[in-house]
Amino acid sequence: MIDMNKLSLEYVPLQDRLRLTVEDQNAEVRRFWLTARLTIVVVEHLVGRLKFRQGLAAAKTRNKTQPGGQGSPGHEHQASAPGRPAPSPVLGEAASPARTELVHAVDVGTRGESFVLTVRGETNMSMQLSMTAVQLRQWLQMVYHQFLRAGWPLAVWPDWFVPKPVAPATTQSLSVH
Repeated sequence: MIDMNKLSLEYVPLQDRLRLTVEDQNAEVRRFWLTARLTIVVVEHLVGRLKFRQGLAAAKTRNKTQPGGQGSPGHEHQASAPGRPAPSPVLGEAASPARTELVHAVDVGTRGESFVLTVRGETNMSMQLSMTAVQLRQWLQMVYHQFLRAGWPLAVWPDWFVPKPVAPATTQSLSVH
């Protein structure tokens, strides 16, 4: 198993796939191909988990105001021990050749407050990425932007996730001659 340290995500038109480039703690670089079909399934699952987690957080907030609720002082949940630092979000092209694996499965789990993605390649090579909810949303933003570049279907992205277009500011121009 490879634990990720740095990563980048890029749409490669020639392959019509996303290339996930990963650097581990030993500075070894690996590349994984993500197909549209698998990525859509993973995105649906992750968005569902994020939505569920947000619903739980909202319920905990409501319970804090209710006497005897789970959020009351007698029912505090202990925070999980902090894990290793989060991976850096950007990785440039590696100087050394990197092995490329076609991803066959992505397992999604949780560890404490973190989401854990285990990416499994065609030769059983795998790697793990542990992210907080905020980091997961940031990673999903990277994926979303690659979906746009690829022209892949956007139906998988919920309305609350898709950035709203910013209306151009109305400006009044004055020509002075």
